[in-house]
Amino acid sequence: MKLKMTLLILSSCYFVSSFAETNEPVSLTHNHKTPLTRSAGLSLKDVVEKTYQRNPRLAVMQARLNHVEALNKNAHSFWSGDPSFTMSHYNDGMSGANGLQEWEFGMDIPLWLPGQR
Repeated sequence: MKLKMTLLILSSCYFVSSFAETNEPVSLTHNHKTPLTRSAGLSLKDVVEKTYQRNPRLAVMQARLNHVEALNKNAHSFWSGDPSFTMSHYNDGMSGANGLQEWEFGMDIPLWLPGQR
C-alpha cells in the first residue's frame, strides 16, 4: 500500500516537474479553456505537497485516523461504554382490571473485562 502510494507520488512529481522549466504556455494536443503554464519556481517539495493534497484517498485516510483516535480514547476510558438508566412500567389495564402493576428501574454500567482494553 505504501509502495503504491510512493510510486504514485513520484510518478506524479516526475510528470509535473517536466513542465517546470519556463513560464511559457504549453501547447498540448487536447484543448484547455486556459493554457497550461510552466513554473520555474516550482520545487520538488511543492509538487509532492500539492500532489498529496489532491489525493482522493486523503479523506479516507483522515477518516481512518479519526476512527483509530476514537478507539484509543475509548480504550483509555474508565467504562467500556456509556452508562444508561432504564425505567419500565407494566400493568393489566388492557387484559383485566385486577390492578396489577410492575415497575422496573435499572442502571447499566458497562465494565471492561480483564484484559479487554
